[in-house]
Amino acid sequence: MPYLTTEWGNPSSSYKFGAKLKGVIETAREQVADLIGASGREIIFTSCATESNNAAIQAALKASPANRHIITSAVEHSSVLNLCRELGGNHEWTQIHTNPDQQVGRVTPCAPSDGVAQTPGAQRSDAPYQITYLPVDRDGLLKLADLENAITDDTSVVSLMWANNETGVLFPVREIAEICRARGVLYHCDAVQAAGKMEMDVRKVQADYLSLTGHKFGAPKGVGALYVRRKAPFSPLIHGGHQERGLRGGTECVPLIVGLGKAAELARKHLPGYEKKVRPLRDALEESILRCPPSLEPPPLLPMNGARSIAPRVEPGGAMLRAPVRGFKARIWVRRILSPSLSSIPNGGEGVRRTGEEAGIANTELNGHPTQRLANTTNITFHGIESEALLILLDQAGVCASSGSACLADSDEPSHVVKAMKPDSTASRQMIWFSLDLANTAAEVNAALSAIERAVKMLRS
Repeated sequence: MPYLTTEWGNPSSSYKFGAKLKGVIETAREQVADLIGASGREIIFTSCATESNNAAIQAALKASPANRHIITSAVEHSSVLNLCRELGGNHEWTQIHTNPDQQVGRVTPCAPSDGVAQTPGAQRSDAPYQITYLPVDRDGLLKLADLENAITDDTSVVSLMWANNETGVLFPVREIAEICRARGVLYHCDAVQAAGKMEMDVRKVQADYLSLTGHKFGAPKGVGALYVRRKAPFSPLIHGGHQERGLRGGTECVPLIVGLGKAAELARKHLPGYEKKVRPLRDALEESILRCPPSLEPPPLLPMNGARSIAPRVEPGGAMLRAPVRGFKARIWVRRILSPSLSSIPNGGEGVRRTGEEAGIANTELNGHPTQRLANTTNITFHGIESEALLILLDQAGVCASSGSACLADSDEPSHVVKAMKPDSTASRQMIWFSLDLANTAAEVNAALSAIERAVKMLRS
């Protein structure tokens, strides 16, 4: 690629070798703008969606410094939640979940690592901002009435995502934007998961700010974008030179920006056939797992000195072992205990097809609304099985899956998204999230399904 080899000039320079790259950047800017129905001048290049989210929310707050109220939801990405917690004076990283009986905007933080309980809905008296976390129902859906009731004269910004990064559940962003506009409140939308997977038009969804990141639709990692509606207030998060019209300092990374632009162009090209290709694959995987009706009682987890643990396995010599699952270091224990690999399970089932009443995996449950979600995402709870143990076995079989956001992969905490949806359930520690793409095939879905079945059989045996 020439922008990594011969075309290495600095686009901010005055000499031709570098200055000619300004046109390349502007082409990429237009390509990103076309993906969401925007104008090129409304696009600011960033390093990632985390930067875009932070820049948008901070800009909205600076635009109305007298207003000290922020509204978000309990299922936002950690880059939004952690910023809100910092602004609200809660400097500890704690997961939150909603209680069906609590009032809108009140949250129940989990006990921090030192085990000291916190008062439900408590907010530090010296907190500079009041934060309202809107709840979701058991399907992950947001009630617009909750948003309308939460907005006050002191509200500065509303930050609500387009599609959830763990469940794919869609928020009614068009209606959210209309409510915010009618109430005179700025609206930031984290659209990271939706971009490239569904039609997006900021002329119809009139958000003031909208965050994107490249690797969610095929661009290199390390580059993102922020849409800022024309005339929406904005001040830079990163101060520096005159790059990005003085709105984001720092030398532009031309190769990554070019990659972002090209990926946006290709994503827009493939959008008309995306759902038709991806949804049947997702549905086949999901339905094959869920088709078996659950039993009355899921297999219990076996505790070990207070730690989460996987089901025991009897070694050939007769010793029963339990594997505590406590983050990265515990994976070594799990790998050791779960030897031999999945290939040793009888009837490994390459190419196995499941039909009729015999199909499905018992004690499984869908997390997220069955229809109001992205076409590529499924989030499933495997009751009685720790997420991490199942992920390790799937990884050994070549299946890439997750138990939450990649940004929190090294955390021992359960999914805050599923916990917000089902606070009375263990589903947040026993769920796996699968994401498909245009490149996936029916054969790969079949192979993944076989690997999942073998892993579940091993962990439940």
